[in-house]
Amino acid sequence: MVGSQASSVTKYIAHVRIPLLPRLKTLEVYVRSLPMEKGMALRQDYKGLTPYEANLGWSVRMDKDFLGKEALEAAQAEEPKRAFVGIEIERESYEDIAQNEIIRKRGVPVGICRQMIYGYTVDKNIGFGIVDARKVPLGTRVTIGPNDSPAVIVEPKWC
Repeated sequence: MVGSQASSVTKYIAHVRIPLLPRLKTLEVYVRSLPMEKGMALRQDYKGLTPYEANLGWSVRMDKDFLGKEALEAAQAEEPKRAFVGIEIERESYEDIAQNEIIRKRGVPVGICRQMIYGYTVDKNIGFGIVDARKVPLGTRVTIGPNDSPAVIVEPKWC
């Protein structure tokens, strides 16, 4: 922006007194909501998973030599024990759900919640979780957190 344009924008903002809250909400959309809606998880969300359990098997080049190749070959040969999944909360708010809350299927613990947010472009409360791959296929209805918030397990990508 040229100096005169910048000052006119600043004057306009001061004139209409744009509150801080909408700007913070905009930041939350760009920094947290949109990447999550695209399925972009943080490294800590994948903690303890193999690349195959984390839906990142495409990134492993087994034709190359690297440290840990034998362990990944063994992990690739067996069926994944855990799965990195998407979660859609069916309630209006996800505020009572914190990171690492227990995911339950009919009252039995089957995983943990890694991250939750409101997806502005998909108009849903969404999140990531790690679940027992054999017990919780996509489409499974579960509950999360201390208030047993109803949710459904989905692919970890919304748009």
